[in-house]
Amino acid sequence: MRVSLLLLFAIAFVACQPSAKQAETGTAPKGDPKFGIQKEIHNFGAVHAGELLSYSFKFSNDGGGELRIDSVETDCGCLEVSFPHQPVKAGEDNYIEVLFNSAGEVGNVLKQIHVYTNANKKAQDLMITAKVENELINIYN
Repeated sequence: MRVSLLLLFAIAFVACQPSAKQAETGTAPKGDPKFGIQKEIHNFGAVHAGELLSYSFKFSNDGGGELRIDSVETDCGCLEVSFPHQPVKAGEDNYIEVLFNSAGEVGNVLKQIHVYTNANKKAQDLMITAKVENELINIYN
């Protein structure tokens, strides 16, 4: 009776183990990518018109599949954006670099960057703000 019971447990234990092929290749089931942004808004504070300012938005792939940034759009020609064109693997971090040219700007400004990825049909919005002081244009609020 004990031998039969031990044999039954041994068969159940072996049946619950992953197959040798899956264990050898180390392949895990792929999931959906997830765009995780550390900080959505960056404030440059008070700046003088004409300054070139840069900021790096750190993001991560918090999902299971590879994350691709398909495109980036801005609402102003004063912004230049660079982003990784290679997929970001699950669990990895990378950066979206933003260069803001404050020439011609005055007062409180808010600029948006729309990031389109394979993780979401809707764009992820990033923003930069600054208070631009322009000696050529003096506006009183």
